[in-house]
Amino acid sequence: MPINSFGALLESDLHIFAFRPEFSNIEKSFQARYAAAFRLTDNVSEVFQLRNSFNTSWAYIIPKTKWHVIETQQHYFQKPLFRYSDLCLSGNTPHSILVSEESIYREAVNLFAMRARQSGLMFHWLTHGFNDMVTAGRMCLKDYSQSDQWRILRLKDLQFAWRCCGAGLLLALIVFIVELLRFYVEVWLDNL
Repeated sequence: MPINSFGALLESDLHIFAFRPEFSNIEKSFQARYAAAFRLTDNVSEVFQLRNSFNTSWAYIIPKTKWHVIETQQHYFQKPLFRYSDLCLSGNTPHSILVSEESIYREAVNLFAMRARQSGLMFHWLTHGFNDMVTAGRMCLKDYSQSDQWRILRLKDLQFAWRCCGAGLLLALIVFIVELLRFYVEVWLDNL
């Protein structure tokens, strides 16, 4: 069942695994209401390692720019493991370059940023980022959705079934012997 609200997230067994400083940047009223839905850590590498290895035992906070990479990577999976939720912790956080008011490059940088967005270069970078990272050797085309591998059935795999069958046969044999004893005891008592 998809989780479509933070209330549903609280009622589910799923928790958001997040970096503590990232959580502390969220609005205080939200923190107070939904703190139980989060599991926080001070180790950002742990968050990235679990998220990038597609560990589905947690939900993760992810910026939309990173989602493009995750979504593209999931195209190579047999089935997608994550979906991008409409649940938003904060508004659009702009990524920007800090340039001094007096900088001689301010106008040129602003013009470059506007032209890059207008020409579709930013969108191209976002949508092709995964392929570029694979080419650069920073990411690999591994299918994390294949956790259950098919293999040939072995006799050892049927061990539980054999034990149940043996226990059933033993129980049937015991019941049969008890019935035989009862019958022969009655016959013996009748002959006395």
